[in-house]
Parts: sequence; structure tokens; C-alpha cells
Amino acid sequence: MILDRSKLDGAVFWPPGIDDYLQNFPVRIDEELAKYDHVLFLELPTKEHFGGVHQARFHNFEQSLESERRLERVWGQHPRFVKVPAQIDFDKKIELILNFVKKLIAD
Repeated sequence: MILDRSKLDGAVFWPPGIDDYLQNFPVRIDEELAKYDHVLFLELPTKEHFGGVHQARFHNFEQSLESERRLERVWGQHPRFVKVPAQIDFDKKIELILNFVKKLIAD
């Protein structure tokens, strides 16, 4: 199963911060990380390829970059964390992701 958000992501977007989130909600980082066999972390596009604020987004590039840093600090603790770097060509990024998933399935 491939998922795009979890309880841990809520900690990153919680205005008072990650520590406050963990103190106020029944969420433990170690328990949440243990639910996932692998974490494939997709890096934001570069600023020149960000594409602006879309109606479905509520963050500009700088805000998105800060969220990405927080997300990486949390998810980077996973033992099988893999970061997919930004690509100029989005098809190349998709290819990297598909190759990773195919390798997981083959193993």
C-alpha cells in the first residue's frame, strides 16, 4: 500500500510545533514510523519549477520548503528512508519513483 499522509504529518503542520503536537495527541513517533516498511520522500521542485501557489495549495514556495524540512526531520528517522531529489523533468522523477517501487516489489 502506498500512502501520502499520516498522523506524523499533522505534527509538522501543527502551529505550536511538533513537540506540542506529540504532547497533546496520542501519537508516538516510534510507533508511527513502525507502521511503514519504507518511506519514499519526494523533494519539492526547485523554486524556478515550483509553479506558484495553486488553488489546492495554501503555501508559497518558502512555506512549502519549511514544511519539507520539518517533514524530513520527522520521516528521516525511519530506518528505510529514501529521498527522491527534485528533478527539472517531472517524468524523470516519476521514473525514479517507479524504479524504486519495482525494486521493492522484486525484493
